[in-house]
Amino acid sequence: LLYRFAEVNKALEDFINEMNEQDIWEDTVIIMGSDFGRSITPNANSGTDHAWGGNYFMLGGSLKGGKILGEYPSHLSEESSQWIKGGRMIPTTPWDSIWN
Repeated sequence: LLYRFAEVNKALEDFINEMNEQDIWEDTVIIMGSDFGRSITPNANSGTDHAWGGNYFMLGGSLKGGKILGEYPSHLSEESSQWIKGGRMIPTTPWDSIWN
């Protein structure tokens, strides 16, 4: 997984550099998201199930960056107030809050 992050980072760097070369980075926004999150605990097939909590990021030339929306759970266990059955986490912030 670590190498995949490096690949994504390099691809984004290259894209941003190209947008800057074309002088359109200030008019560009990239949003990475998913239509669903995944459960933390594995299911009977050693996979994961659909869930609600997920990670998203947004970047762009004219965005006011440096913000993190929501809260990461203090612990990933059944004692967490965000934990529900099957290893699903209830997000603290709706995904569409990025538009506000």
